[in-house]
Amino acid sequence: EERTEHGATPLMLACSLVGLKNRRQIVELLLNKNANVNAYSEQVSYIDPYLPPLIEYLKNNGCDIHYDVISLLIKFGAKVSFRGYLGVVRAKDPFGILHFMHNVFGKKDVCHLLFVAACLYDNDSIKHVNTINVEAKKCLMSYGCRPRELKHLCRLYIRDRMCTGLPEKVKILPLPSLVKSYLLFDL
Repeated sequence: EERTEHGATPLMLACSLVGLKNRRQIVELLLNKNANVNAYSEQVSYIDPYLPPLIEYLKNNGCDIHYDVISLLIKFGAKVSFRGYLGVVRAKDPFGILHFMHNVFGKKDVCHLLFVAACLYDNDSIKHVNTINVEAKKCLMSYGCRPRELKHLCRLYIRDRMCTGLPEKVKILPLPSLVKSYLLFDL
């Protein structure tokens, strides 16, 4: 996959650009061409995006966040983690969306999708994050305290093993269509 000199992929750029026209179509085209939905750069850049596409989208598009773009990224395997900084060195989880949730808390459909798609809730990070209000923290904590359903854990495991091209790979699995829809968050 092509990258800029700072490590950004075309999908990261498409998700990070503010006001990009036809974003959904561009993102879908890139994903259908097997763009890595979880690509990120180890090199922090102030010029190019360096976080995974979902996080670049949440970070840079403020009030212009749309369910269909997030749904598409998740359908193709974007990892969702409600984590902030990790440990003493304060290294960030590259898939942690916690610090960018303030942009979506007014959008119930987007929040619900992110809550359902999450593979991790770090309640300690949620308690200490300062970019979301108390009500939002309570909501996240309530999700984070619940045990994950076995079917959700299985979904995450299967999706994690399939990497890029997730919809095409799921399509050929010998499973009922309802299960395939569940794997792709199409329910």
